[in-house]
Amino acid sequence: MSSYAVIGARGGTGKALVKALLTFDTTAKVRAIVRDPSVVTADWITNEKVELIKGDVTNPTSLDFSNTDTVFFAASGKGYDLCQKVDRDGVLSTAKQCQKDGVRRMVLISSGLVDPINRWNFIRGILNTINTGLFHSLGMMDFKFEGENLLRSSGQEYTIIRPGRLGDDARDLTKAVPGVGQTNGGFLNGSVVDRELLAYVAIEAATSEHTKNVTFELGTKPPATLVEDTTSTEDMFSTLVQDSKKTEMESTTCGQ
Repeated sequence: MSSYAVIGARGGTGKALVKALLTFDTTAKVRAIVRDPSVVTADWITNEKVELIKGDVTNPTSLDFSNTDTVFFAASGKGYDLCQKVDRDGVLSTAKQCQKDGVRRMVLISSGLVDPINRWNFIRGILNTINTGLFHSLGMMDFKFEGENLLRSSGQEYTIIRPGRLGDDARDLTKAVPGVGQTNGGFLNGSVVDRELLAYVAIEAATSEHTKNVTFELGTKPPATLVEDTTSTEDMFSTLVQDSKKTEMESTTCGQ
């Protein structure tokens, strides 16, 4: 029986991941890790296969991934201090605990445009200051990127996903086709990624050898009109290059 842990299960992406895992593997146990279990209102909290656990990445002693196959990190901080403690330091603490407890793979949900090569991108600028304020040399996106690098250098097997704009609004995203890239920039610029779709791709990526120690971006394409557009996730991941090999092939900050 497989066992999964979702850090940040109270948030939109975390809730979607827990729900998707219950569908993906009907025999699995899912540990939903949140700071305060008493405020979680997701519809899966009464599911016998879900264990709602109090845990905080800013307090590494509260983390326990014993007998866990895959850990999904979907937490994010709010405010300058918490962005550092969660998006940067919390990623490293989680990676270390994953190694200690023998977790096969850690999947980090990061963000599109996070690479500093996009430092002059207007959208990145907004995202970089929205939680951390204007009067700091570093912001949320910088801390997320530093967290990525700490995970890459930790020795823990990982997959890092950089989704574009996340949306749960009235847009009809049911026919959107997921696409992945490794541009370190705005892949499929302007597209909206539904959180349920992100969860689906993250779970598929967690079990693929093509995404082992790989960083990739996720966007969506218009509805498929041609047979060749309806590719499987295995086909979607098949051209991805491991971070260590990618840095040998091109000049990029990814993986450094």
